[in-house]
Amino acid sequence: MNKSKTENQPMAQQNILSAENIFKRFVSGDEDLEVLKGVNLKLQAGDMAVLLGASGTGKSTLLHILGTLDNPESGRIKYRATDIGSLNPKELATFRNEKVGFVYQFHHLLPEFNALENVMMPGLISGIKRIEAENRAKELLGDVGLSDRETHFPNQLSGGETQRAAIARALFNKPEVVYADEPTGNLDLKAGNALMDLFERLNNELNQTFLIATHNSRLAERVGKHFLMENGVVKMVIVN
Repeated sequence: MNKSKTENQPMAQQNILSAENIFKRFVSGDEDLEVLKGVNLKLQAGDMAVLLGASGTGKSTLLHILGTLDNPESGRIKYRATDIGSLNPKELATFRNEKVGFVYQFHHLLPEFNALENVMMPGLISGIKRIEAENRAKELLGDVGLSDRETHFPNQLSGGETQRAAIARALFNKPEVVYADEPTGNLDLKAGNALMDLFERLNNELNQTFLIATHNSRLAERVGKHFLMENGVVKMVIVN
């Protein structure tokens, strides 16, 4: 399905993101752990891809770096023609809010705000009118099956519900690229399938690009491009 879409849309052939020779290490006391050891990865606009690999191979670290939530020790990340490393902090914050959606392994909802307010937050930060932000948030909460939980606070939601609310928040600004770290980890089979249905619809209708780190083999089977990480590098790319 994604392959035929790519053939019919020339824009989908353009690289929307490229990571070149990315290194990252963490030093704690006497321990020096090199997590990423020269990662190279390219995403084309409209890709639906999964990042596979055992725990400890650097998947989450790579997603955080690609999503501009962390910096590499060395290497370069380009978004279209822009070298992300050349952006100043204000430009980087604007880029992150407008272009990138990030679904964390843990939801990171703000506990003092209800589900609706949490989902509205990216819009309020970017300066759109409150009524517009509220309408968009209601629509997204409906998409993830939480219309009846709008006024509930994070501590009143189940683990799966908080994850779905976080996903709605990540999609608020219609980001061009969505990074998802184990997005179905707290969801049952039915909710996980519904989430993938939503991702696929957004991918097809809005040409949003998705990179999903997962251990879920059923989810991976639904995706056409696989990046396999092993020992801190991308060892293999499989396109179905």
